[in-house]
Amino acid sequence: MSPFDAVAAAFVAFLITVGPSAAGATVVVDTVRSVLNPGKTWPSYVWLLTSLVVGIGIALLFQLNFVGPLVVAVPAIASQADHLIGTWGQVLTGLGIAGASGYWHDMRAVRSAAAAASRATVN
Repeated sequence: MSPFDAVAAAFVAFLITVGPSAAGATVVVDTVRSVLNPGKTWPSYVWLLTSLVVGIGIALLFQLNFVGPLVVAVPAIASQADHLIGTWGQVLTGLGIAGASGYWHDMRAVRSAAAAASRATVN
């Protein structure tokens, strides 16, 4: 396997791991936000921290680690990154999930606004 193939495989593993997990984290955070703060009076950093906790929790709960395959695929860091294969790799994966959940949150907001505008036009 060439180095490019290894990096490409690691990137695909990243997409497979983080994509659906981030969408799930978005649903969880948005549901918690709707239940605990229906008036939307809490500051936005509360929901950013909630997203971090949910993302890391998902990665630890399901033992997701995209950092491990990435570290193995890049020879320059493979010999120095043994600690990223275990729990710390899962924590970094959780941070990736939390970061990607921001994208899904924005996409859901855009779709929700478009649907509301469509309903307003029809009525």
